[in-house]
Amino acid sequence: MGGATTCEVFFRYGTDPDNLNMETPHETMNSTGDFNYEITGLTSCQTYHYRAVALNDADTWDSIFIFQVTPGMPIVETYLPNGVTANSATYRGELFSLGGPDECDVWFEYGDDNPNNLDEITDSINLTVPGAFDIEVEGLNSDTTYWVRAVSDNGICSSKGEIKEFKTLSGNIRDKEQIVKQELESTSTVIEDKQVNPSKAVKSLSNHVTEWIKALDEPESEYFISQYPMLKRMLEIPFIKFLL
Repeated sequence: MGGATTCEVFFRYGTDPDNLNMETPHETMNSTGDFNYEITGLTSCQTYHYRAVALNDADTWDSIFIFQVTPGMPIVETYLPNGVTANSATYRGELFSLGGPDECDVWFEYGDDNPNNLDEITDSINLTVPGAFDIEVEGLNSDTTYWVRAVSDNGICSSKGEIKEFKTLSGNIRDKEQIVKQELESTSTVIEDKQVNPSKAVKSLSNHVTEWIKALDEPESEYFISQYPMLKRMLEIPFIKFLL
């Protein structure tokens, strides 16, 4: 209150943060506390800047910070993709506000040229409540840098999240080492354990055989097998040959 018994409060606002040339009606307050004012007739998708103002008989004080709001604008953010492989990735984002309407479409735009040329888009998802969303994308180029960002459109306004950068895997046998190594180590224990029921061993191995086949299809399979002799030993076991 600045020592006064009453104080007038209001908001200055405008489309230019350096020229807040409009103001709301003044409200007289007799004690400190919150205040607000609902403004109508604003232009959709137009960003407005505003700050709170207080005055008494002695002086006028403007709030330190200038805030902004865009009527009708949905709010979306981009997260780093996960599940990245040589040719696919799961793009992730989150819609924080629908912007007023009851629903909002979200999707991703991406590209491998440069962050200013995101010339590919995913299918869209329709959301009726804010929340996280993701879309799996296939057909990416291996060993390639991509840029991606989330996009939202509620029929009134559209908005875009920050651009995120990621790189696909090279797709060679060394990438598969990381995937298959743990499988080989765990399965070798099953094979060498004389107490394990053979049917259980077969079931365990069948869960991993798909990755082995992928690895053996690579031109560098000789390198892979030389690095993991246990794999060659497994392939020589009759029931493993039957599975393959």
